[in-house]
Amino acid sequence: MNLDYIAGYFDGEGCMLLGVHRDKRLVKTKGSLIDGWAITPILSIQSYDYKVMEVMREFWVKGGFGSRKIMDVTKQVRPHQTKIAKRFDVAGWDKIRNACLELIPRCIAKRKQLELFLELYDITQNLPPIGYKNHPKWTKELFVTAMLKVDEINKLKSRKRGKYNARYFKELWGLN
Repeated sequence: MNLDYIAGYFDGEGCMLLGVHRDKRLVKTKGSLIDGWAITPILSIQSYDYKVMEVMREFWVKGGFGSRKIMDVTKQVRPHQTKIAKRFDVAGWDKIRNACLELIPRCIAKRKQLELFLELYDITQNLPPIGYKNHPKWTKELFVTAMLKVDEINKLKSRKRGKYNARYFKELWGLN
């Protein structure tokens, strides 16, 4: 197993997921400039070949990228399938950044998505120190800038993104 193999697999069976959600718990969002909204990245690889999935996942873990356990993607086997699809995820901004740095020189089909993720990562690392004890905190303007990158990444995918995009947040917060 090597990074070239994984990059090829990612090009064919992988995806960059960028979840946008709101944490409504007051304890977590008190004083938030963006009302508890967050962007959660996941780098995911899916396959029906369990043996290959396990070898790739072990390689990721040994390489320091970390990985969640392999999980089922589909709930049941469809009539034309003989197996349930499985996937493993790499989660966390820093781990995904490190994986992107290794995959970009090797990927072809999804290289641009990975490059845009690094631009999004840079935005998250340059938040102004305005939070509690000067901890970095999102501003509404920076969150919209980040969402523009999310929109760019999602445009490169085959499926359409849900309602949470830069335009949604501009309208929500009255930004032009």
